[in-house]
Amino acid sequence: MEDNAKTAEWFVQVQCIQGPLQGKTFTYSEYQKVTVGRDKKATLCLDDKKLSKFHFILEILPSASVFLKDLGSTNGTFVGSGTSSSKVTLRKIDQTNIENGDYIKAGDVLLRISWPLKKVVQPHVCERCGVQVMLNKSEVEHDGKILCLKCQGKTEFVEGKRIGPFEVVRKLGEGNMGIVYLVKHSTHQHLFAIKILRPNLTPDKIQVDRFLREAACGMQAKHKNIVRHFQAGYSTEGGFFYIPMEYVQGFDCDTYMQKLKRPMTLAEANPLIWQLLDSVEYLHQCKIVHRDIKPRNILLAQEGNSFIVKLSDFGLAKNYEEAGLSGLTMTSHIVGTLNYLAPEQCINARDVDPKADIYSLGATLYFFWAAHPVFSNAGTTLHQMIQRILFEEPPSLTEANPQIPKPIARIVMQCLSKEPEDRYPNVTHLKKALEKVFPRQEIAK
Repeated sequence: MEDNAKTAEWFVQVQCIQGPLQGKTFTYSEYQKVTVGRDKKATLCLDDKKLSKFHFILEILPSASVFLKDLGSTNGTFVGSGTSSSKVTLRKIDQTNIENGDYIKAGDVLLRISWPLKKVVQPHVCERCGVQVMLNKSEVEHDGKILCLKCQGKTEFVEGKRIGPFEVVRKLGEGNMGIVYLVKHSTHQHLFAIKILRPNLTPDKIQVDRFLREAACGMQAKHKNIVRHFQAGYSTEGGFFYIPMEYVQGFDCDTYMQKLKRPMTLAEANPLIWQLLDSVEYLHQCKIVHRDIKPRNILLAQEGNSFIVKLSDFGLAKNYEEAGLSGLTMTSHIVGTLNYLAPEQCINARDVDPKADIYSLGATLYFFWAAHPVFSNAGTTLHQMIQRILFEEPPSLTEANPQIPKPIARIVMQCLSKEPEDRYPNVTHLKKALEKVFPRQEIAK
């Protein structure tokens, strides 16, 4: 056991009972996703030919809660309990909560998961949507069923409702990270957009402070193509975080593409893409990795005959991950987000660098010019989607849209390289390459 885990409020132990690392014990005392497989990039790499490259993932949550999800493995993942490793009753699973003392078998590997008996709260699963919740004053049994706040219909804020110093005007929209409302400040009456984030797991003071501290870093980002973020807060009564942001009158690029019902022309895409690249380059210069670049997070504000790009939600996914507030993110991740996720983010979201954003930029440009994501998700399960992102080569952009010049398509496809080192080293290099074949056009006034 690591020394720092001895004094931690909680910790989880992963013991290798059988397999290549037999006798080894790994200890985790903070939120983490642990991918297990035979690929060297897996968090726990095990040299067993019966394992898939990325076989399953363990999500270790605060208060020693553990969730397991199979990643579409060839030979399956089995979970069971017993008084000893020789008396374990195993069942094949897709995903499940792990109980204290459970065994996990994959290939010839047998692991045992355990934690101290002082576990604080036993998590439960919403019987309607499957999100993990804690039974407390915010998440309670509803008509005899365990339902999360969203399924209880208690997440909406009506007109006039107060959120910190703001008063709700109306709902603007909803995404997988939260609900956005138009609000006005009670003192100076200025309009803001405010994002409401309800953690799936009840945060403690350390987690609240960590999230607010990380969110404060976003206040430093001041760029004409980036949505301004202001001081975030936490409502102890309602059990939610709120982030006031610049109100952008317009719509997102996903909505824009739905209206077009076709790929963007080179002329239509030019000003949007260059503004987007400028915004991401600036974030990286500020040491901020966005982690969630996608059309829904690219807002368009109309100004005369042109659009001004406003990139939103930068660093939000990272802040949630770092504070351990996401809770079962692998099950709550919608395929629409996975469409723009770099392969390395599927297996280790915490440690990604700016090259993950390079991939997401490539996936976004592909969508603009193909009018569909890199990988078609029609009838695709979460398992299949992750496997395609990890191992399947993206279809050529020129095949998706023959009107796109091959030099431009090659740049997009290089951004979509599976290996980070095969992509452009940074946005500045990407811009230099693109400038030669897709020169920046002046924005029409």
